[in-house]
Amino acid sequence: MGNPIPSSSSANNTLTVRDNRTGKSYEIPIEDNSISATEFKKMSAPAAKDERPENETEKGLRIQDRGFLNTAVLRSQITYIDGEAGVLRYRGYPIEELASYFHIAYLLIYGSLPTASQFKVFQHEVMNHSIVHADAEQFFRSFRYDAHPMAILTSAFAYLGSYYSEANPSLQGQTLFTKGNKESLAVMDRQIYRLIGKATTLAAMAYRVRQGREFVIPPTGLSYTGSFLYQMDHLGQEDYRPHPVLEKALDVLFLLHADHELNASATTVLQTGSSLVDPFSAIAAGCASLYGPLHGGANEAVIRMLISIGSPENVPAFIEAVKKREKVLSGFGHRVYKTSDPRSFIVRKTADEVFKVTGKDELLETAMALHEAAMNDEYFIKRRLAPNVDFCETMFSTFVTVALFAAASLRGVVAEFSISTPESVQQCQEIDLNWTDGTAPFNLIVVPASDPCADAVQDLGDIADSWTKKWTPKLPAGQKVMLSLIDTLGEEAWSGEITVTAGDSSCVPADLLASASSAAAPATSDTSSVASVASSEASSVVKPTTLSVSASAPHTTPSTSGSSTAGVVGAVGNEPGTGSNGASHQAAPVMLLGAFAAIAAFIL
Repeated sequence: MGNPIPSSSSANNTLTVRDNRTGKSYEIPIEDNSISATEFKKMSAPAAKDERPENETEKGLRIQDRGFLNTAVLRSQITYIDGEAGVLRYRGYPIEELASYFHIAYLLIYGSLPTASQFKVFQHEVMNHSIVHADAEQFFRSFRYDAHPMAILTSAFAYLGSYYSEANPSLQGQTLFTKGNKESLAVMDRQIYRLIGKATTLAAMAYRVRQGREFVIPPTGLSYTGSFLYQMDHLGQEDYRPHPVLEKALDVLFLLHADHELNASATTVLQTGSSLVDPFSAIAAGCASLYGPLHGGANEAVIRMLISIGSPENVPAFIEAVKKREKVLSGFGHRVYKTSDPRSFIVRKTADEVFKVTGKDELLETAMALHEAAMNDEYFIKRRLAPNVDFCETMFSTFVTVALFAAASLRGVVAEFSISTPESVQQCQEIDLNWTDGTAPFNLIVVPASDPCADAVQDLGDIADSWTKKWTPKLPAGQKVMLSLIDTLGEEAWSGEITVTAGDSSCVPADLLASASSAAAPATSDTSSVASVASSEASSVVKPTTLSVSASAPHTTPSTSGSSTAGVVGAVGNEPGTGSNGASHQAAPVMLLGAFAAIAAFIL
C-alpha cells in the first residue's frame, strides 16, 4: 500500500481450515493479512450426486468474490486508502499536502517527488508532446456533432496508437518495454510523455466537436491546465489567457483524480496491458471502463440528477422520493469511503474560490440545497451517505463530465507496469538477483528469450523466505535468456532479455556447449557489457523482476532526437503471449494506470 512494511514471519500467522466434506484440515499461510486463493485448490472432494459437472469439485475449491469486495489482486506502493477514516495518500503523502498535478504525475510514475531540474525536464517533455498529427482533425470530424465526448476520447486513444509502431510490442517484440537498457527506457518515457501530453489535446478536441468549433493548436508558454482551458475556450481573441483561478482549480481537480487504487479502469488497463498490447490501446480500454455511470461517469449522473430536480424548491420532494426508493441519489456515499471522501473537502474549498469569479447559477443552488438537506436528514446520516467528490465537482461547473476524470487517471496507468533487468551477464560468474515485494516462497527459472514458455534452461529452484538469490549462469556464451519469477500467490513477473557473454565456461555442461557451437558461433566477450553488470566488489546486483512498482527517475537532460532515459510503462504479461496477470504488480492502482493522471473535459 502507501508505505508497505515487510511482514514478519510468525508460526501463528496461518489460517487453519477444516473441510467438513472430507474431514481434512489445511494450514494456509497469511501474508500481509491475506491468503492465497490458490491454496483452496488443494481442497478437493468427491462430486455430490447430481452435482453440476461444471463445478469441478474434484479439482479443488473455488473462491467467489463478485465485484472484488474482499480480494487483494496485487501489492502496491502507489496509493493508500483508508475508507473508514477518509484517508487518501499518494506514495505515502496525504493529498492535502501535495502541490501540483505535474508534481503528482512524476511522484506516481517514478516513486519520488522531482527535484527542480527533474520537474523542468518532465514538464518540458510532456508539453512538447501535446501536438497531434494534422490528420486527427479528419478523425474527430467523422463523429456526429452530438457524440458523447467519452466515446470520442476512447476511440481517439486507440487511434493514437496507430501512429507509434515503436510502442507496439506486437511489432517490435515482446521485450520492447522490459530490456532495461537506455533505449528501452527511452521508449517507455516517450509513451508517458505522449499519453499525458496529448490527453488534454484529445479531450479538448472532443469538446469542440460538441460545440461545432474549429480545433485549436496547443499554445506555448501556458501550464498544462492552462493549455487545456485555452484549447477548449479560445475563440480567436488576441492575447487570450484562461483565468488563473480557473487554471489553478482545474489543476487541483487533476491532482485529486491522479490515482485511486485498483479501481475499475485501473483493473481494465492492467488486464489489457498484460497481453502486451501497446499502451494506447490499453488506455482506450481504461477509458471505456471509465465511461460508465458507476465509475467516472458518476459526475455526469449527478448533473443529470440535478437537472431533473429543476430548482431548490423541489429538493424536499426529491429527498422523500429517494427514501421511498422511487429516485436514485447520485453523488452521495462511496464504495470505499465510509465517512467522507477526503477529496470532496478540497474540491469544496476550490469551488468557493471559483464561485468568486464565476458566480452561481440555479443548478448550483439546487446542488447546494440538496447537499444541505441530505446532511441534516437522519436517514442519510445513519447510512453515512455524505457527499462524495463527484457531487462536489458539480458545484465547480454546471457540466463537468467524465472526460475530466479520464485525464487525471492517466498517471496512475502509466505507473503500474515496470520491470528492470541487466542487458548482459558473464557465464560462470556468480551474481546476486534481488527483487521487491511478492509473497514467499518463490520459484525462479531461466528460460530462452526466443520462447519464454519453453522448458527452463536453468532452474534456480525455490526460495523459501528471501527476496534474493545467487545465480551462476551455466549457459553458453551468446545465449539470450529471461528470468521468470513466480510467488506463492501465483503472481508471475518476467525480466527483460539478458545476453550471456563469454567468460570461464568450465561450469557450463558439455552438452550445452556442444549444441551451442553446432547451432551458431558463440558470441565474443563484451568487456564493456560485462563491466556494466559485474560489480567491482564481490558480486554484481541484478534487478530482474519486481512484483511491486519501482521506477527510476528520468535524467535531468531534455531528450534529444526523441530519446530520454527512464520510465515505467512496460506492460508484461503473466505468460508472454497469453497475458494473464500483469507483472510488476502493486497492490493499488495498476502501474501503467498508476501514471495516468486525470484527463478532463467540460461538456456544456
